[in-house]
Amino acid sequence: MVYIYTLSHPITNEVRYVGKTINIKRRYKQHLYDKRKTYKANWVRSLKNNGLKPILTIVEECENNWQDRERFWISKFDNLTNFSLGGGVDYVRVTSEETKEKIREANLGK
Repeated sequence: MVYIYTLSHPITNEVRYVGKTINIKRRYKQHLYDKRKTYKANWVRSLKNNGLKPILTIVEECENNWQDRERFWISKFDNLTNFSLGGGVDYVRVTSEETKEKIREANLGK
């Protein structure tokens, strides 16, 4: 069984992440202790720094078509911290030339 779930803000109930897992408890702990520098991990850390934790809600249980269902749920929300469109398909963030130049300048001399 594959679970499609959301992580939402505990006060505003705004959904910020959609994911899938076969083990809900383990996956929730992974989110809480994620040390990477991703939008989602930074968001969870900011909640924890304020004494809060995201709310995990199972939105669907799937057998075979979890990829399509994850993409469906991701398409339902705005302002997500997801890095992909779901279903194991990654997308590439488009970085403007202006942003690339700022990054280049900030890294000069490093």
